[in-house]
Amino acid sequence: MKAPFYDPERDGITQTLLSNWLECRQKARYILEGWTPKRVSLSMINGTIGHAVLQYVYEAHRAAELSAVPSIQEIKKVVAKVEKIWKDENPKASKDAFQDLEMSLMFAEVVLPIYFDYWKEDYKKIQWESLEGSFKIPYVLNDGRTTFIRGKMDGVFKRGAGASWLFESKFKSLIVEADIVDCLALDIQVMLYLWALETQRKISPAGVYYNIVRRPGLKLGTPRRLRSSPSGSGRTS
Repeated sequence: MKAPFYDPERDGITQTLLSNWLECRQKARYILEGWTPKRVSLSMINGTIGHAVLQYVYEAHRAAELSAVPSIQEIKKVVAKVEKIWKDENPKASKDAFQDLEMSLMFAEVVLPIYFDYWKEDYKKIQWESLEGSFKIPYVLNDGRTTFIRGKMDGVFKRGAGASWLFESKFKSLIVEADIVDCLALDIQVMLYLWALETQRKISPAGVYYNIVRRPGLKLGTPRRLRSSPSGSGRTS
């Protein structure tokens, strides 16, 4: 008998699945049956490339291999590494996907040096506890079967002797700060990660550092970060 494309006991439950379920149950069903979009969006590829670059640079910082703002040439080397990984993982990508990849790589090479320089205080004040940390937490379904909640967090850090903070990065073309602050307490991804920290690692985070990197457009602006407590109150920093 052919194994099902998705099995909750085998594959677990992710934030993406929960979000799709809340958005549209039929959409979630199609995904669980193995249907996939014909094309990955530019924003998705841009986010994938951006997250990977941040991960490698911050990992170098955590390992004390990088103690200052990375140079443009250092970032270009990281971008080239990320490009190779993406192409290896997507050998049958469409022409449109490769076009979006090129745009995303250009974005990373131009914007991320500015981003790292703008937040250069990170190299003096942040002590990373984890980066791209995975979790897998057992969960009992209503029918008695056991599954698990799984996911991967961008990062968890401390500043000095203070409490831990969840670090969540987003790459957006539009930033409406007031809307983000209002909705952060209802963000299922953030809430799931905070729950995972408290459940699995017994950490009670002080809040969320919502790290937003804006994809260039016609309107100029600066990188923004929102700090939010678990109750949802927030301010820009």
